Amino acid sequence: MSSASKTIGGVDVNGKTPTKSRAVPVAAAMVTSGDHISGSTPDERKHITLRLGSASDWSKDPRETCACVHVYYKEDKVENGYESYLLKNTRKSKNNSKYIKDKVQAALDNPL
Repeated sequence: MSSASKTIGGVDVNGKTPTKSRAVPVAAAMVTSGDHISGSTPDERKHITLRLGSASDWSKDPRETCACVHVYYKEDKVENGYESYLLKNTRKSKNNSKYIKDKVQAALDNPL
């Protein structure tokens, strides 16, 4: 694995660059699944799933995201920190379900 794949903004584990997505530059990252193994791809490493959006995507109503990313960590332990990522897809997602809207609003109302 090249050092570029270990840096945010470098190529993903398959050699794709983040510029393959409309979500660049990223203004919003929404965690949709915490530390898990995907049911649809059980041979894939443990990861965190993020949906990413640009400022213009995130300012829409409903908020949109334009990329799905799986984030991998060193030795498959989240506490060891970031290692690499997979640009899973670059499909637009309108996050218009009440559940997602409520969760996003709660997060925005309670910043870290």
